[in-house]
Amino acid sequence: MLPVKYYLWAILLAFWPWTVIADSVVSRYGFSVEHVYPHDPKAFTQGLIFENGRLYESTGLKGHSSLREIDLETGNVLRIKNLAPKHFA
Repeated sequence: MLPVKYYLWAILLAFWPWTVIADSVVSRYGFSVEHVYPHDPKAFTQGLIFENGRLYESTGLKGHSSLREIDLETGNVLRIKNLAPKHFA
């Protein structure tokens, strides 16, 4: 029976080509911040939709979730629906 170190080398050599292939396939992207909009720092965003010039956001902490319609330019909440504590948005 071969020592364990030979099995480990065999496994390493068997999977090494996959690491080379995987590294060459991964695309790398950059980004730049174009504009910063005001946002309520107490709102933990869970969902976000932008439609017809309005921002719709679901925010929440356990027991304190809400659905909001927000003016993107000012960050003002135009409408808010606080959810029952049993719901998490």
